[in-house]
Amino acid sequence: MEKLDINNTELVKATDYTRKLTIDGETEAYQVYKIKLDCLYYNDQNDRIATWLSKYESENGPIDVKSPEYNGIIHEMIVDSNRDAFKKTKKNISLYNQREPGVVLLDGRIIDGNRRFTCLRELSQEDPKFGYFEAVVLPHSYDNDTGKKAIKALELTIQHGTDKQVDYDPINKLVGIYRDLIEDGHAFTIKEYARYIDQKEQEVQKSVEVAQLMIEYLEFINAPKQFYIAVNQNINGPLVEMQSILKKFPDDETREEMKQAMFSTILYGSGDLTRVVRKYRKIADIGVTPEFVSAQREIVDLVTEKIGTIDEPITQTVISEQIVNDKELGDKIQKVLNEEFERVSISIAKDAPLNLVSQALIKISAIDDVAIKVVEQKEELRKKLDDLNKKVKELRELLNE
Repeated sequence: MEKLDINNTELVKATDYTRKLTIDGETEAYQVYKIKLDCLYYNDQNDRIATWLSKYESENGPIDVKSPEYNGIIHEMIVDSNRDAFKKTKKNISLYNQREPGVVLLDGRIIDGNRRFTCLRELSQEDPKFGYFEAVVLPHSYDNDTGKKAIKALELTIQHGTDKQVDYDPINKLVGIYRDLIEDGHAFTIKEYARYIDQKEQEVQKSVEVAQLMIEYLEFINAPKQFYIAVNQNINGPLVEMQSILKKFPDDETREEMKQAMFSTILYGSGDLTRVVRKYRKIADIGVTPEFVSAQREIVDLVTEKIGTIDEPITQTVISEQIVNDKELGDKIQKVLNEEFERVSISIAKDAPLNLVSQALIKISAIDDVAIKVVEQKEELRKKLDDLNKKVKELRELLNE
């Protein structure tokens, strides 16, 4: 895209308004301009748009942001992502005009205000007065790493520094974490990122681990970086569970095997996948058996073999029609997990009396002699001890039956 010429009054018009932005730690009021819609385009580096584009390009091949159809494609994606919110914003702009300025770069790339821009694109078809987008124009560029980092920092500040945050799908946030903190040439350290989004570093570290699991899952199903598949399968909850469950396994080899087993379960699962994956937590708490690891290893081999038979790019349609339609394999995955979960549950139930008595003994032992002598409710305490003796006697009788 050619750079915006703020002196070209036919395309860019100065307004009397400003918008405060915090860039590189400095908050300033920036001039707002009215920019002809044809001069602007959606930011393909935006995490949500990048997720959508992964679907489009997997089915249609790469698309150039400078192509005439690019804005139209992203336009439809934004409308479809939340039609109710879009209609509400469009109606508001039609009644009161655009009241909140966006942010664009000098080349016309929109950094903030995608939905407003989309509404104006539709409204301008009905009335030419809506043919301009009001926004701050920043001189930053994606041409170098310094510019990319400054732009991304601004996006994070806008997204997390306002009362009304963007309605991002959790997977879109993981895509951002991956691109900003994991991918080669990533822009930020965890400390920097935590500061921009106002979170604790350990929370960001956890998100990094979950994002890494998302990347590994997509690689496992042979659909690397096809982020839209992760959105369609709604796997954020299961991945969050996995992040903590995997730490419970005793060694790296077992963790890796259980990770792939959980990936297989997610791929073939249905319903509340978070609850399904949570079964692995109880299994890990008791201690995973060699027999279960072996059974899961066999399942993973069958799943990877099934995926390996596909001789075309993996898409959501391919997954539905050529992979998870294998009911026999899906039933086997479910059966092996459920049987182990039941075995563990029975084991826990069998050990429950001993565990509860042990806990009671620990609590009773915490009462020292001095405390007994000075307690004020002596009669009430005697009654409770009598009740306790009675219960102990009943339990002993049951043991002797």
